[in-house]
Amino acid sequence: MTETETMNMNLTIEDFTSDPNEHDQGKKSWLDNIIAAKLKAEHEKALPLRASVLVDLEKIQTQVMSFF
Repeated sequence: MTETETMNMNLTIEDFTSDPNEHDQGKKSWLDNIIAAKLKAEHEKALPLRASVLVDLEKIQTQVMSFF
């Protein structure tokens, strides 16, 4: 990597972080908050699908048990 690319990369990383002392104080940066919100939204979106899969598995289990 050239020196210019390294400098650009450092600038990009700095652009995505807030106050550099913020992590030392136990606070989250805005990027951490965005990531946490996205993960929460994905989790909430997955819950109904998970519930549906569990219901389907219970139906399959009931059908299989009826063969015995």
